Amino acid sequence: MLVADDDFNTCSSVTQMLSMIRIQPDWMTSGRELVLRAKLAEEQNDEYAAYIIDWLMPDMNGIEVARRIRRIIGEDKLIII
Repeated sequence: MLVADDDFNTCSSVTQMLSMIRIQPDWMTSGRELVLRAKLAEEQNDEYAAYIIDWLMPDMNGIEVARRIRRIIGEDKLIII
């Protein structure tokens, strides 16, 4: 699972909770970085099963991040905003 939130503490908390239920998360604090990471994962055939995206981030809001990711990953993966 890939997590994006501009607040480090939120990323840390969410990834800790996911780890406790045996989900292996990666995180970043930028919407643009999340889009680039999703693209890289897709190119390397190492896709994420789901994405958790903050609604409001300074560089790109969650809706725009989700739109850009959908273009890369298609409709099959879960995106939570």
